[in-house]
Amino acid sequence: MTNEKPAEVIRTEVEQLAYDVTTFLQPIAGYTSIVFRDLVDLAQRNPAIFDELFYGREAESRRFEALLEDVQQTAVNVIVVGDAGTGKSNFIYKIVRHTNPLATLRVHPITVDYRARMPSNANGCLIQFIRDLRDYFSAIGEPIHTLADYSDGMITYNMQMCYQHLESIPKERLSKHLLIILDDFDYAETEWFIMLDFFQSFAASSKASVVFTLRPLLLATVERFDDRFTHYYVRNCHKIDLPPLEVSRVLASRLALLLALREERTLYARIRDRIRGNCKGLLDVLRQMGLTEIDRLPQFDYPFSEHHNTFMSRITNGNLTEVFDIAMDSLVYMFDRRNNVKVTQENGAERRHMGRGGDINLFMKGYDRKVTSYKMLNLYSHRARDGNAVLYNILELVKLRKVVDDTFYEIAKAYGHLHKDVDYALGELSDKANRMICPTRLRPAKAGTLEYDVPEYCLTDKGDFYLQICDWEEYKAHCGECGVSIRKDYRP
Repeated sequence: MTNEKPAEVIRTEVEQLAYDVTTFLQPIAGYTSIVFRDLVDLAQRNPAIFDELFYGREAESRRFEALLEDVQQTAVNVIVVGDAGTGKSNFIYKIVRHTNPLATLRVHPITVDYRARMPSNANGCLIQFIRDLRDYFSAIGEPIHTLADYSDGMITYNMQMCYQHLESIPKERLSKHLLIILDDFDYAETEWFIMLDFFQSFAASSKASVVFTLRPLLLATVERFDDRFTHYYVRNCHKIDLPPLEVSRVLASRLALLLALREERTLYARIRDRIRGNCKGLLDVLRQMGLTEIDRLPQFDYPFSEHHNTFMSRITNGNLTEVFDIAMDSLVYMFDRRNNVKVTQENGAERRHMGRGGDINLFMKGYDRKVTSYKMLNLYSHRARDGNAVLYNILELVKLRKVVDDTFYEIAKAYGHLHKDVDYALGELSDKANRMICPTRLRPAKAGTLEYDVPEYCLTDKGDFYLQICDWEEYKAHCGECGVSIRKDYRP
């Protein structure tokens, strides 16, 4: 193919050639699976790809970089707060590793990534941190000579030696300020307390700064758990919030090498020009993705309707990792059924509509027995003897009452749900795989002279959206009826 052709012509040619779907989709699936992979992992393979695919966070990046400019004088600590999948690790990587402003800021970053250790455990992270600190001291010309062997039993001693050595160095001789990045501690389950306890002295030091990335739930837990932690990791910190990004813009950015947006020159032509010009690095990456013939790269306008954008955003609480799974499966589904998918015009551009039936068909039924990366939850899967769905009813009840007190359990019992079933539902709905409800705080309660605390929950956007999905006829057709709806039936 030597002449530039718009997306519509290329799409028509593809359909006329009648490629076998599985043969044709192989490079598409290989390419999109790479495009939707974690950016930090991609950057290790090819740093240029990070620039191509990173989107947004300009205001947050400017604020973070401004904090780092004076960090040697202020020794400020920073917490970066965002829900699962909002890109906290990518955000940190962009500033600390990729754009590398720290070369001029005289800062030495050490990342403690809980998930980077295999198997993930506190001891492995701490031992690696001690090794990294040893290298830091050598890099600034202040080697440490008091470390013992790098075994589990010597972690406490070695951490104390590292801290004492740091404090013994006059500040004017610290050519680079120590920046400790604590990432993915949400996955530490019960070990996050041990980890934070070890790093607390560094968080209090004027010769080090701590950057702590965490989800709102862990932030609330840290605030409740220990006043020392609250002081050093919360109150005495600058906070940067990372709200969910707009799904359509992130997907358009990620799909920019695959999807031709309506511009004067199609991205197809620009990719072709770059590959035929001076872009060997991108060509190598494309080949790694399994796409060896650039002229077979299919071009589409951004395909998803606003309904599907909303569906992807709300059913994942804005978790981009899950959004990418849904988007990739949706692209394959749309192409597989390209002659049957409804096409309309939205804002002057073509959009393909999967519709509610398509969403259920793909993410609940697994159309034509094909495997999809994302699975919707059947809220009607567990029922009381009278047929009422426990997950659905408890989700409704959290929306109505929030506080899980004795009255909460009494209402649930009136609809056939035993105490153990309520506890099961609360655990399932708040599980990190589902995240439909989120514990917010403990509220004091009293029964006679007995004082105790009861948990308070709130619905996430995903939980609220599922209550809407449960009213879809397509959802009911697949899952059955829910039984009695507490929202519609209960009168306090």
